[in-house]
Amino acid sequence: MANQHGILLDREVKDFLIAILVLFSGYVISIYIDSRFPLSSLPLVMLVSLFSIVLAFSAHEGAHRFISIRLGAIAFFKKWNTGLLLIIISSLLGSLFATAGAVQFTGITDKSKIGKSALAGPATNLIIGTSVYGAYMLGGFSSVSLFGFFMINIYRINLWLGLFNMIPIPPIDGSKVFGWNIKIFLIVFIVAIGLNIISGSFI
Repeated sequence: MANQHGILLDREVKDFLIAILVLFSGYVISIYIDSRFPLSSLPLVMLVSLFSIVLAFSAHEGAHRFISIRLGAIAFFKKWNTGLLLIIISSLLGSLFATAGAVQFTGITDKSKIGKSALAGPATNLIIGTSVYGAYMLGGFSSVSLFGFFMINIYRINLWLGLFNMIPIPPIDGSKVFGWNIKIFLIVFIVAIGLNIISGSFI
């Protein structure tokens, strides 16, 4: 049993690292396809993007995992190969479909628990994104400063992931939240749209 658990953990870590790498690559490609930055800025953009992606994605999947386990599930991350392909294709078109994978769980069948577990990820991203955006605006940081650039990337990626993952189409989180509680879904979805519009976070 211990050996089997170790194999599952190794596979989970491997899947997570692959998902991070593809999502990071897709994000950087989408930026340069859209011609937002000169190629000379590539090293800095890659560094900032990697930090921002790791933070946002880890927080998202970590929240799913934590809540699922608290609700009595056995939870683990698994990459989605079709989603990884969609990331690369969408990035070449100048956009980004954040479909790298998801925390899967067994042991709970109640719609309420499933919905709460699904909501945990995007809600965490929206909270982080809103907090960093608020700090950025109140702090008067310059967008051309290194720290300001870091903050912009962090709040934009988090707010975008929060919104994208609330889309009510299976297997995206929003479909499970919608199936659990339509009112909660609508509130979070509308708030996510508003936050992305206000902050200019649409990628």
